[in-house]
Amino acid sequence: MASSDSDTQNPVFWERLRSLFTRNEEEKERPEGEKRRRAIAVVVCFLISAVLWFTFTLQDTHTVSMTIPTTVQNSQGAQALTTLPPEAVSAEVEGAGTALLRFYWGEPRVPVGVESEQVNVENRLQAKLPGGARLKSVSPTVMSLRREARLVRTVPVRLRGTVGTPATHDLMHPPRIQPDSVRISGARSLVQDIEAWPTERIRIKNLTDSLHRRVALSDTLGGLVTRFTESVALRAQARQFTEGIRSIDVRVTGGPESSVTLDPSSIRVRYRTLVEDFQQAQSTDQFYAPVSYGQIRADTSGRVDPRLHTPPGLEIRDVEMYPSALRYYNFVADS
Repeated sequence: MASSDSDTQNPVFWERLRSLFTRNEEEKERPEGEKRRRAIAVVVCFLISAVLWFTFTLQDTHTVSMTIPTTVQNSQGAQALTTLPPEAVSAEVEGAGTALLRFYWGEPRVPVGVESEQVNVENRLQAKLPGGARLKSVSPTVMSLRREARLVRTVPVRLRGTVGTPATHDLMHPPRIQPDSVRISGARSLVQDIEAWPTERIRIKNLTDSLHRRVALSDTLGGLVTRFTESVALRAQARQFTEGIRSIDVRVTGGPESSVTLDPSSIRVRYRTLVEDFQQAQSTDQFYAPVSYGQIRADTSGRVDPRLHTPPGLEIRDVEMYPSALRYYNFVADS
């Protein structure tokens, strides 16, 4: 009976215990809109707590170790660097979290110029710190620079790479670079021996049309030599070619043709030309092989090599002549 009396006297306890076992069922029965509102409320509370924690933490004083890169200012003045300073310095900075955060996200750098042979790194870095921060230590504290008299000159640009075509096409002319030269500036011992400035490496395999592309100039000397042009325009044009074979006449030039007999009097040529010029190349009489009368007079071997006269206005390439040397008879030299 005592147990029964105790149960009736503690109804709140039993209601809470019952709620532990029925909560999941009740959650399932809640409308979807109410569940979503409860989830959003939990997320908002978490974000507010995180912001408050972060805000109070930033008000504390901290000491952090940083690696801070250097910035080389080597393009002005009568002197220029012959070797680069260290790429970065190591520093310990103390201050409020907000000040350190502003300094970090500001991407700090240590400027290194050529106005003197020594750079006080500590002073330059301290000048960049925001209020509420101070420099505890830095290494190195001083940089010693090697300098020489500056030399400015102009050198040609050299394309580093290739522009290729498929077997059915050819380039109409070698790839062209504009501008084809660049002004450079730096220490005399470095600049005076530079013969050309290369572009970044480029490789085009199967060009079949026109090409116009900007190509960056390479920085092969890592900032020691300044170039006043950052990139050049690369131009090239490819056209479709086809192969032709035909017979052409051999003609004696510069003397009486009747005074010599050539054997054979015509030769076969294999050549390549633009597709649209093929019919004209096959039929024109301006496609022939001249032999100089003076060449025959000076010859002592009994054979002469014909040259090739190609039709004006036609692109004729890769010519092979059969035979490549001609015999001659009945030659009568004029007195």
